[in-house]
Amino acid sequence: MNKTLKISFSLKNTYRVNGVLFSLKQIPLVKRLLPATLYQVKGLKIFANILSVLWEIVSVFLGKFLYFITMVCGIGILYNGLPENEVFLHILLILTVIGSFVNTHLFNPTKDKYYAMILMKMDAREYTLVNYFYSILKVVVGFLPFTILFGMDRGVPLWFCLLLPLCIAGMKLFAAAVTLWDYEKGDLATTKISC
Repeated sequence: MNKTLKISFSLKNTYRVNGVLFSLKQIPLVKRLLPATLYQVKGLKIFANILSVLWEIVSVFLGKFLYFITMVCGIGILYNGLPENEVFLHILLILTVIGSFVNTHLFNPTKDKYYAMILMKMDAREYTLVNYFYSILKVVVGFLPFTILFGMDRGVPLWFCLLLPLCIAGMKLFAAAVTLWDYEKGDLATTKISC
């Protein structure tokens, strides 16, 4: 399992690094400064690797922060006069249920999945499970600081704020189980693209 996770990270990182280098080649002024053998330049690959790691870290937190600011707290402003903690929890519950079924990550077709399963002949089950549990871990880690920050600001107890990311991850696991059950019964795989 660790080997699969390591291969998955290196594959995704290589894909991102090549994407950054390709993007640099598309900028008109920079294009002339870069050598023709761009993919062989070690310094640019290190720079692209650093950007890739930073993007992975930012992607864990930025989306969740924007989600809380716009969706949970933004909608919560409309409910003046009601207890803030209850409004916060109700909005978070409804959006979690909807988001869990719409955004499962399990059947999302990505290029790194294609490279790993089709071209590299990796075990599809193991690769999918490792990547799915990694995405669930990112959900828990990404939601934890913001459930504490925004939840305690709305009067939700700390112990409950600590449990909220686990509840969100549990709902995502339930939605994945329902999606897999639906696929098994009717051969219908739901993705973001087909929704």
